[in-house]
Amino acid sequence: MNQTENSLLQSEIVWIRRHNGQWWPGKPLDADAVTRYPNVVAEIGASGMWLWCPAEHANVSPEVLAAALEDNEELSFLEVRGLARLYGCKIAYLTAPELAVVDPTANKGKRRRRVLADLAKQVGPLEHEQFRVENLLGAMGRGDIVTYAVYRQTINLLIDAADNVADRQRREQRNPHDGHRC
Repeated sequence: MNQTENSLLQSEIVWIRRHNGQWWPGKPLDADAVTRYPNVVAEIGASGMWLWCPAEHANVSPEVLAAALEDNEELSFLEVRGLARLYGCKIAYLTAPELAVVDPTANKGKRRRRVLADLAKQVGPLEHEQFRVENLLGAMGRGDIVTYAVYRQTINLLIDAADNVADRQRREQRNPHDGHRC
């Protein structure tokens, strides 16, 4: 893992520790973390979930999940499968030893930023998640490397919003007077 990826991982761990506050069963805020699951760390951080939720989906205690996230402890296949179901991603991605990132200065990263910007434009402003979209677009526009988890979850959010817009438009085309009284 290069220095940028390690820095991203450590900041994600610190965020998770702060977010869980007094209920964090692991190390102090500033302690270094060593993990077999950097992408699980990134997914938890990107989702903003409390630790108990992914722990419940993995069918482990928060203490066991915290140990996997920062003490290099191992999760079983079934535990990782529960996390893959929760986050809607592949087990291979969650168990990869390297943090998956999007480098917006690389060709693939430029394409991903363009897809994100086009989708955000298509959907328009989001009521509760606009900051998330704008923050990611800004970071990628500055050339900041971001975790794939943040990118993936934001794209999925926008795809869901685009689907909702398309569904609403189809309903309005089928029933143009629905909801209107004559």
